[in-house]
Amino acid sequence: MFVYVQQQRAHRLAVQRVSFVNRVSHELRTPLTNMLLNLDVVEDSLPETEKQPASRLALVREEAGGWRV
Repeated sequence: MFVYVQQQRAHRLAVQRVSFVNRVSHELRTPLTNMLLNLDVVEDSLPETEKQPASRLALVREEAGGWRV
């Protein structure tokens, strides 16, 4: 009986952890998506001769975990 109760408790904790991580991931993904969309707009509006700002924006994209499709 003791083992069953411990397993149930461990299962509940695991479910709570997964739920927490999913909520946090969702809350972080939303602003990051907006940032990456705005980066697209800024990068598209830069002239080809502006290499330094473009490289800095690429660094921001990389750090945000974004990709270019």
